[in-house]
Amino acid sequence: MKRKIIITLSALNFIAFILLAITYFFGFDVQWGFTASTLVWGLPVLIISLFVLIAGVLSWKRVSWKWGSTGLALAIAAFVYICILFNSYSYVLLPTLAPHENLSIEDKILSQAVSDRLGTQSDVKENHYTVVYSDTSMPFIDIVKKTSTIKEFSDKYGYDFTNLLNRLVEINQESTRLNVDSSVHDGYYIDYDGVFSRYVTNDEYSGWLRLQMFHPQVWGFSSISLPAYDSESGYVLIYVGNRMNSITHYSSGGDIAIYRYIDGELTFLDYMIMWVG
Repeated sequence: MKRKIIITLSALNFIAFILLAITYFFGFDVQWGFTASTLVWGLPVLIISLFVLIAGVLSWKRVSWKWGSTGLALAIAAFVYICILFNSYSYVLLPTLAPHENLSIEDKILSQAVSDRLGTQSDVKENHYTVVYSDTSMPFIDIVKKTSTIKEFSDKYGYDFTNLLNRLVEINQESTRLNVDSSVHDGYYIDYDGVFSRYVTNDEYSGWLRLQMFHPQVWGFSSISLPAYDSESGYVLIYVGNRMNSITHYSSGGDIAIYRYIDGELTFLDYMIMWVG
């Protein structure tokens, strides 16, 4: 009977070691190299996983249930630590970048727009955030087909948005690097180092699954365009695209947000729906 218990404890220790090793490798992004955050926050998992392996071997060789029980107890503690870290404090693993300087008016507009549209989502849980692609982007817009929509908003605000929309399309022909600071606590993270975008670059399905497992605080990916700004009227048009954190293609969409920028303050007015996925 004792022998069976020892065999079971040893086997459970080996299984726990494998699960901890997999979690450490994928959860702390070891495959892309070691970082200060990986070493600091992942070190407890690495040390415990090695101890669990040693405890399993000693339990088997010395026929001791104490080694096996100790190893399992530490494995459970490690999994509790991992769950708390990934579900509540995963942002501590993100790189810290120096703040951007010499901001243009467009940069200031973008900074406020990102905070407004992406950082204050009413349905986002506390400490959750969206990942914003570091390069601007905007899909092709057939302005002719949007004539009725443009007229609708032009009549509503007493301003002809045709030229401003043309300007938006013109300045977003090519991607440009954002010049906006991240603010995870405000609900958004600019992915300058490609920490998250690399997950879905090659294998999209497994990438989204991995995000859900090891980065549950990421609620989705977002993209934003350069702003088209009319300095005389203060009206601003900015494209914003969102995709919810899911292994499917549902819960996604894009729109052109209408703002007014006066005396350094950006005020959201309305949006034109571009697409829904």
